[in-house]
Amino acid sequence: MVGAAFHNIPPKSGIRFDFSGLTLERTSVKNFEDFFRCTFSEATIFKGGRIGTGMVTPAKAKLGKTSATSINFVDCDIDNAFVQSMAKNDDKKIVQVEDAKKHLRNFLRGFRYQNSFNRKQARPTMQACYSTNTRLTFRDTVRICETANLIETDRQEVWIVPAELDNVAAFVHERLYRGGVKRAITLLLEQLK
Repeated sequence: MVGAAFHNIPPKSGIRFDFSGLTLERTSVKNFEDFFRCTFSEATIFKGGRIGTGMVTPAKAKLGKTSATSINFVDCDIDNAFVQSMAKNDDKKIVQVEDAKKHLRNFLRGFRYQNSFNRKQARPTMQACYSTNTRLTFRDTVRICETANLIETDRQEVWIVPAELDNVAAFVHERLYRGGVKRAITLLLEQLK
């Protein structure tokens, strides 16, 4: 969509738009205080637009109530109150990524024995040692890691896929993540939303 204009929409009108998955170029938003309540997805893109919501103070914006993030706006001129409203949401997403990494790192440490990850673990032992600060269960974590081709399991044992041993070691030692580890983090994030 090119050149859309959302101007002078009264705050108590209840008008909300669903911008999920849309790309809007040269869009103008002016005096639309409830713009932050519209629906945005990760695929939503505003390019080269002017976003002047008319929100006077960040307190009026009810910080944290928007699904928009700074990633949704490319080369846009955005008013300060809306930027502050998005900043809280951006911070929340960063925390979720760190939570997912911490969760996966703690789970994978259960495979380490004498600084090697190349061993099978008894499933009941892994489940007994399982702890997390997230709402994910042991079964959820195993399923996600299997889907990411990071681990394999049978009814009795759980082990890291041999091709992923170097990636797991690098990740647990907090250097980098790639391959199955990166896929597992992405899947964990989807579950933590």
